Amino acid sequence: MTDAGVLPAGLTVVPGRSTRATRYWLDTFDRRLLARGVEMWLLPGRGPSPARVVVTGPQPLAGEWSGPVPPEVVRRDELAEPVAGAIGGLLDIRALLPLISAPVVERFDRVVDAEQKTLCRVRVQEAGPVRVVGVQALRGYEDEAAGVATALGTGEQSLLYRLLEHEGRAETPGSRPAGAGLDPKTPAPEGVARIVGRLLATVEENLPGTLARYDDEFLHDLRVAVRRARSVLKIARDFVAPAPAQTLGVELKWLGDMTTPARDLDVHIQDVPRMARHVDADLRAALDPFVDLLVRNRDRAYEDLRAAVRSTRYRRLMEDAPGLLADLAPPLDGEGALVTTAELAQSALQKAFGRVVKRGRRLTPASPDEDVHDLRKRAKELRYGLEFFAELMGPERSQLVRDLKELQDVLGTFNDSVVQLAFLRACAEDLHAGGASARTLLALGEISADIARHGVRARSELGDRVDALVRWGRSGRFTGLLTGG
Repeated sequence: MTDAGVLPAGLTVVPGRSTRATRYWLDTFDRRLLARGVEMWLLPGRGPSPARVVVTGPQPLAGEWSGPVPPEVVRRDELAEPVAGAIGGLLDIRALLPLISAPVVERFDRVVDAEQKTLCRVRVQEAGPVRVVGVQALRGYEDEAAGVATALGTGEQSLLYRLLEHEGRAETPGSRPAGAGLDPKTPAPEGVARIVGRLLATVEENLPGTLARYDDEFLHDLRVAVRRARSVLKIARDFVAPAPAQTLGVELKWLGDMTTPARDLDVHIQDVPRMARHVDADLRAALDPFVDLLVRNRDRAYEDLRAAVRSTRYRRLMEDAPGLLADLAPPLDGEGALVTTAELAQSALQKAFGRVVKRGRRLTPASPDEDVHDLRKRAKELRYGLEFFAELMGPERSQLVRDLKELQDVLGTFNDSVVQLAFLRACAEDLHAGGASARTLLALGEISADIARHGVRARSELGDRVDALVRWGRSGRFTGLLTGG
């Protein structure tokens, strides 16, 4: 029951009737609904009554649920109205997965004044040891409801969050930056080991969803974690023991290479609707054989990836990684202690910044595509380094990241155009050999022409983006950033 003893004088509580039901909450792996203050749960059917879905938040609703309870996965295109309209835009390409379940006892009490007039309702929810209380104001009695809320000390409470907190799962998977909480005085090898260890944990977190193919973001996040782990080992190579770092680097490159075909095909398939907009309307249906080819190739790529991560090589990588990370500290030469993580950040980022500026200034309109791609890789390493050591840097870091992101966007567009054009040519040859119609080849030709135009435009913008970074070096702002100035 609501604690009536703490209410303002003259107010009493009229207890409501309790209901009990097991809730099955759903959310994306990265909890996009909860982050927006939205919850979605399913209630199993009883007897002839169907299962129900409840969505809370800006667009609250309740309705029938025709799927299983709980489901293994629910993808955006499987959502029916009105749920699709209420939460579909929050999901993007992510799927809904079972998050947590609990039997919940819920009761709505009324708070009345001396004249027995209802001023507000108090919602009490209990799930095991977790109890949350909320006050729902009635029109015209907002001030009274606020007083009741203050007296009860309700605040902003979410039963779902409290349950996750109780189970030690309050932190959203992947939400903590790999470099979070680094002590600047920590020896550099230990700081590097912590970053790489967290990134390998991210790989493991995303592996089940990747293999189950719940949604494309699992493989994307897994791949990015591998790439970041390789990057930190590269930029720290002068401060760690070379043998374990090289062993880890080789194995991580293998794992990254194994993810490339499936991830590339995921991106190509996601991009088909956008590409199709640049094809004459009467030719769009002719793209179906192209899409079928992409899907077949992606299925094979995922089978290859599945075999790789189930292999002895992958298992040994994960089993050996803790020992290799512990061995990153090089033997001391008698001249003093290991450099600190702060010293590593200053030196490594200065070198990474120098490589980007040097390669960027060398670019000319006649430079080969490989030089642009190399600049892109160096820019990516610098960006990751800025993320790893964000807490050790000055306040202007965010502006540098924005300037670097603009350069990366242009480099990415150009590199994508090169890769996509080569990919489309290969697909056209395969389709032609398989007897595809001329209309299909014409449609691919129109897509290729549009991609080429985007690539030329991006290449022309590179100079301005590089100049923005050059100014950081000339003005001394980058050095000041590294020293916290």
